[in-house]
Amino acid sequence: MVSFNDNIPHIHPTKLLEKMKDESVNVIDIREPYELEQLPFAGARNIPMNILIMFYTEFLKEGQTYYIICHHGQRSYQVTEFLQKRGYDVVNVIGGIDLVN
Repeated sequence: MVSFNDNIPHIHPTKLLEKMKDESVNVIDIREPYELEQLPFAGARNIPMNILIMFYTEFLKEGQTYYIICHHGQRSYQVTEFLQKRGYDVVNVIGGIDLVN
């Protein structure tokens, strides 16, 4: 179980889906490709966790907000914390895509 740091911003997946209806948002799905086949999340860009962590400067632009999602929310929390420490504006999608269905 992940203990949540109060400095990490979070959003519930259903609130993210509502937000996506009204505006363009940068959603990064950090699951592996085989996970996407089982449970896709429309509108998200897939960058697997290990790739994003190694090459985040190539994928992310400063000054933009990124919503990080995974299956249950544990990996997205870790990646959100990692990116926030490097100065990026990131939001963890708490509970992951599992809470959407």
